[in-house]
Amino acid sequence: GASGTLQWLDLSYNVRSDPSHRTVMMRAGTELGRMLLEAEALAHLSVRWNGLHGPAAAAFVDGLRSNRSLTSLDVGWNSLSKPELLQMIGSYIAPPPDEPPCVLKKLDISYNSISYRAALQFAEFLGSNSSLTHVVLDGNPFGEGGIAA
Repeated sequence: GASGTLQWLDLSYNVRSDPSHRTVMMRAGTELGRMLLEAEALAHLSVRWNGLHGPAAAAFVDGLRSNRSLTSLDVGWNSLSKPELLQMIGSYIAPPPDEPPCVLKKLDISYNSISYRAALQFAEFLGSNSSLTHVVLDGNPFGEGGIAA
């Protein structure tokens, strides 16, 4: 299918203020997660500024964990600050030795309301990753302690 040959997908800036947005994003997060399971050639994905949060974000991140083709991922300006979501993203960028390695080179996780405690946990995953060359964490309220991590 198309998802097997798709290499670049930019779904940025789809936040809307109307009440139906929550339902749309729930479905979108689930479908994006499914697509990532099959997108063997996808190298770049941007879901920047989409308001992904809660179960929609969890479905997206769950699909992400199975994808080993992405070299660039932009999830900035969403709500991926819950510890379990950051744990899932962390296990994607630093998988256990019995899983295929992460090939991600660029990760933008800016403006996701990542706290100091979450930044400390996430720093451990970053330290275990050997492919990332560019990480953007701008606009997260983790303070000086989180920056030092």
